[in-house]
Amino acid sequence: MEGGKVILRSSDNQNFEVDKVVAMESQTIKDLIQLAGDTPSTSQPSMSLTNVSGDILAMVIEYCKYHVHAKKSDSGISPQDVKKWDKELVAVDWTIVLKLIMAANYLNISDLAELTCKAMADDIASCKDAEEMRQKYHIKK
Repeated sequence: MEGGKVILRSSDNQNFEVDKVVAMESQTIKDLIQLAGDTPSTSQPSMSLTNVSGDILAMVIEYCKYHVHAKKSDSGISPQDVKKWDKELVAVDWTIVLKLIMAANYLNISDLAELTCKAMADDIASCKDAEEMRQKYHIKK
């Protein structure tokens, strides 16, 4: 069941052909694949992810691909390499991190959810005071 490809369709109708083993990093997708059962080899399962835009889905897929590869014993990727890569992934504007949090939650990718929530918490903690937080996150008084 883990071999083959699956097509993930974003909310803005972008299609991503992904290895099943990568897609199954998402517990939500894994459950859907298992529910559907094995499909004939001539067709690829296709799943619409209505709550995730294409740009965010691309980042989620990149995260999953990297982590699947890093788990392989012959990858040569150390835990420190993974931490550095993860840190670079979330070194983006807070609005992107927030969208990644929502996607990780929707797709049930617990490690990504933990990573993104920690990044957001660290970003909030970096604010000197409430006024800086209001300005940074566009919060009205």
